Amino acid sequence: MIKKNWLGSFAFNMLMALAFLCSQSTMIRAQIKPNEVVFTGGAALSYTQFGTDVFNGGLTGNFYSGNLSRWSYPAFVLNGDVGITDRLSLGAAFSWQTIGFNFKNVPYPYGYSYYQTPSPPQTWVDTYDRFNVSGRALYHFIREKELDMYLGVRIGYTWWDRKTTNNDPSYSYSLYDEYSKIFLMPVSIQSVLGFRYYFSDYVGLNAELGIGPPYALMLGLNLKFTN
Repeated sequence: MIKKNWLGSFAFNMLMALAFLCSQSTMIRAQIKPNEVVFTGGAALSYTQFGTDVFNGGLTGNFYSGNLSRWSYPAFVLNGDVGITDRLSLGAAFSWQTIGFNFKNVPYPYGYSYYQTPSPPQTWVDTYDRFNVSGRALYHFIREKELDMYLGVRIGYTWWDRKTTNNDPSYSYSLYDEYSKIFLMPVSIQSVLGFRYYFSDYVGLNAELGIGPPYALMLGLNLKFTN
């Protein structure tokens, strides 16, 4: 049974809180020059992390009678945005994440032993590095000296690098073979709601909620440069 998606509930509550702040704001005059450049570095939680948790049980039950476990790191995110007007900015974005599957004591040939005589159980690791490059456009509906809130869209391209410690030349990647249509779509489209809070003229905090890949929730730091 699939567990309750706490990330979805958290994202909804945070969205409602941001909407409330927007409704209470009385200062929505742009106070930042259009030609500012903002760089963001951060870490993010992704939908892929939670999706592979769900399919982890499917892989174990349908294909492997051994022990299968998943591990992952938060996605690393790097964004750069340039102000075009006092309300619009355009930017480029990059993200990278590693996800792994540990297979322990799995009978060979990997769940289909009733067709062939099995050899001793095998143990190996499959590793997937996901990369995404994108362009994005942001509309800044609140821009003050300290606070910047925005909505936007990000469109990009995703590719995967797959590695395994399994030395069998006939072995194929389980996640790639069984679920490629779900996880490995090359084109990504994401809707973004974010805010930046600057505690100095050049440095601030950044948080984003995303609907669509490559991440669901991102937290990071900003560096702002203005000509």
